[in-house]
Formats: sequence, C-alpha cells, structure tokens
Amino acid sequence: MHAAARDFEARWGLTPMSPLDRTARRRPVTGEAEKAARRGLAETARESLQRTVRQAAALAHGDTDFLDRLRDAGLRVRERLGDDENLVGYSVALPGDRADGGTRPVWFAGSTLAYDLSLPRVRERFTPLVTPADWALAEHRIREASLLLGRAGQDEGAGDVAALGDLLAVAAAHSRPWSATGSRRRPTRASRPPGPPAPATWRAAPVPDGAP
Repeated sequence: MHAAARDFEARWGLTPMSPLDRTARRRPVTGEAEKAARRGLAETARESLQRTVRQAAALAHGDTDFLDRLRDAGLRVRERLGDDENLVGYSVALPGDRADGGTRPVWFAGSTLAYDLSLPRVRERFTPLVTPADWALAEHRIREASLLLGRAGQDEGAGDVAALGDLLAVAAAHSRPWSATGSRRRPTRASRPPGPPAPATWRAAPVPDGAP
C-alpha cells in the first residue's frame, strides 16, 4: 500500500508524504481484542481510552483541566514529571483492567494510545482564552484597514471591512462577562465607515427580509 501511494503521488503530482508518519490510528493487538471478547466488551481498553482521552483533550484548556477531565471520566491517571517537577507525560488505565493476575493496572501512555494523544500533541489543542487586549488589537486592525480602503477609494471594500466591526461587536457581546464593561461597546467604532462620523444607527449593509 505504501508503494501504491508513492506511485499515485508521482503520477498526479501530489505532495510526497512519508510512508511512516505515525499518524495512523493505532489498532489493538490480538491479545487486547481477545481479552475484550472474553469480558464481553464491545471495544478494547485501548479503543475506549482513545475515545475518552480524545474527548477530554478537545474540551480542556490546560494540563490540569485535561487531567481532571480524565479523572472525572472515571479513568485512572498517572502523571510523569520531569526533573523540574513539571508534567512531561501521562498514562491512563481503565478501572478493572488489570494484568499479571490482577496485581497491577494496564497503563497506556498517551503516545502509545495514538500519535495525536501524546502530551505535546494534546497541548496543541489548548485554546488560550480571549483577553481584552485581544479584542482591542482586533478592533484597531479592523478600523485601520477600513480607513486605508476608504482613502484608496475602495468604498465598497471599506464597507465590507467595517461590517466586520459589527461582527466583532457581536462577538464581544457574547463572550466572557468582562466584555459587558470592557470591549462590548468599544468595537462599534470599528464599524463606522471612513469619513465624517456616522449616526449611531449606521449599518454596513441592509439585512435581508427574514434574516436572523
């Protein structure tokens, strides 16, 4: 299959990919499948852990939040710390999934569950919270773009960019509580068209009938 993929890439001018990029889903080994069958389970421990860890990774905002979500989901969690006591890895196990005659849990490191579930890859999912400074910077850039387009005679483009200011105002109004007293009203300045100050009721474009 790797050889066929290389042939297709060469034939159709596709970007050559490494045949061993480790991104493929790691499937359970034979012993894991047999163990699940003996216990009457619909999926193996590895598959169950992959699903649960991936859900926690998608929702988490940081290391502590991620590990807490794993524990809240009922998993056993073991942290691996570096010499500086910072988190460098983690392992998870299903309650009741034991080896060696029931003497120890069956641990799976995140990197052995799936390539994208190693701690560095999980951390890439963490989305930083939007801060007032982020809103202010976005407002400044939108306003500046609208003015530049207006000075260049691109009034239609300026209006389109100014409409983005309306979108920013709506986003700020529906963001975290700080926006109610911070950036909630400030982005409206970015929605003004270039030129003399417009009335407070100015809109960048009419709203079609029936539109929300």
